[in-house]
Amino acid sequence: WGCGPACDRVRGVRDVRRIDEDRLDAHAYVGRWRDQCILAFRGTDSFDGWVQDLKSAELVDLPGSAACRVGSGFLESYQALSEGIKKSLLEIGCDEAPLSVTGHSMGAALATLAAYDLRSSFNLTTSYTFG
Repeated sequence: WGCGPACDRVRGVRDVRRIDEDRLDAHAYVGRWRDQCILAFRGTDSFDGWVQDLKSAELVDLPGSAACRVGSGFLESYQALSEGIKKSLLEIGCDEAPLSVTGHSMGAALATLAAYDLRSSFNLTTSYTFG
């Protein structure tokens, strides 16, 4: 897989990796831009993605938090991607570099969960979520 024209338009983007869980229509991309690392989540794009959105009407406890609850579909999607994300971030040298997390729609929910999960093991500096 190659990032192609989307990455070609942004000078300095390199080492882009894609992490997919097709069964849940969950997709993430990691890469480097200048001196920082980027983690981006794609939003809802298919019937399977809408199923995950709707499953998120059911709230479940957020692992590692005594007080937070999260949509079950969002948590399932993030957990399906998380190991691949962490592995890919380490492979491209993001263990100490500044990390920005972003996403739109369902991707925004996954980016929020990633920020919570990665805050103690990576140098998370910014998070931008949309819709």
